Amino acid sequence: GAHREAAAHYRLVLDHRAAFPPAERADLWEGYAVECYTLGMAAPAVQAQENAVRLRRTVDDPPALGRALRWSSRMYWWSGARAKAEASGAEAIEVLEVAGDEPALALALSNQSQLHMLAGRRPEGIEVGQRAITMARALGDPGLLSHALNNVATCMIDEGDPAGRPMLEESLRVALEAGEIEHAG
Repeated sequence: GAHREAAAHYRLVLDHRAAFPPAERADLWEGYAVECYTLGMAAPAVQAQENAVRLRRTVDDPPALGRALRWSSRMYWWSGARAKAEASGAEAIEVLEVAGDEPALALALSNQSQLHMLAGRRPEGIEVGQRAITMARALGDPGLLSHALNNVATCMIDEGDPAGRPMLEESLRVALEAGEIEHAG
């Protein structure tokens, strides 16, 4: 919970990043990016995540690249760079479809569903989100399930579909039971 301190520690370690191999440097940049994101520091979060993705592209670890791209999508969207968010999100799915990391793929699909929902592309949001819901249920991941349910339910409600309301209520219940405060919010 000490995010300012964590960001400061990452920043200190990153001053000596040359001492670490590329995959570890990418881990450090990603950790720093998430802490900056948590603190509401958009520009450093995006820059750090871009550095992480750049490094992930130099090592043979497709699941890590896919996860990094999904985070990039989230950070780009949050900072107002919708086109970059969409491109990173689509590439994350592309990479993760063949990488064999089902939880990361499911999260990337839920991220894509959210991007569709936020852009008013409700049928696409529902379609992609339903796939994420199915995967989240199979994986037993309540945070992911809550996120995906929320995206699909919001699209359905916006379309005037009354089936969205119980789905939205399930999303909240799942999040609260799992202690997923961000998803509950």
